[in-house]
Amino acid sequence: MFIVYIIAGCQASWTLFKSALINLQDVTALHSIIEKNIRKDRIKSITEWVHRRPLSETETLIDIATPKSGYLESSIFFEFSNRLLRQGKTRDALFWAQLGRYRMRYDALRCGSLNSPEFFDKILSHFVHYKLIALMKLNPEIVKESVRQVLDFDAKYPARNNPTSICNVFNKLKRNGAPLASKDQWERIHRNLRMVTESFLENSDEK
Repeated sequence: MFIVYIIAGCQASWTLFKSALINLQDVTALHSIIEKNIRKDRIKSITEWVHRRPLSETETLIDIATPKSGYLESSIFFEFSNRLLRQGKTRDALFWAQLGRYRMRYDALRCGSLNSPEFFDKILSHFVHYKLIALMKLNPEIVKESVRQVLDFDAKYPARNNPTSICNVFNKLKRNGAPLASKDQWERIHRNLRMVTESFLENSDEK
């Protein structure tokens, strides 16, 4: 037990030390953090860096990350959503959560393994805050508005990330070794996802 306590203490100390190092950097360092980690295909490191920054920097972090958002993973969008929700900016938080859902859906389609809506919804429940889920259930008009915002954002900053690492996680969760869709199929998958989403909005407007 003593050894376990020592290991746990070392891990906690390292986490605190790492957070301190990150917070010694200026927020504008995110520009180089993004460029470096995209180049090295270490996208998760970007979300970790953002997660450790002060809440007061949220808008600046979003402004810096947005132009490169096509290369980022959905985790950073959920991070932005949670930060904005803590600041009481519910509508903005919903947009980023919806963008995270949309991008995760695109990744899932390219993974070729998440054919079950129930399984996908179960995964999403771990990322989207319960307050936003409740808001969406009670306000269908707000949902449609946020989806339109997502489509506008997606048109300006389309996804260009490599989903391989995400697919590995998805396939382990579902215990399914389905192959990743070839890169020449990605544009078709993206186009089909937009069409389905646009159809959802059209059908919602007719009701």
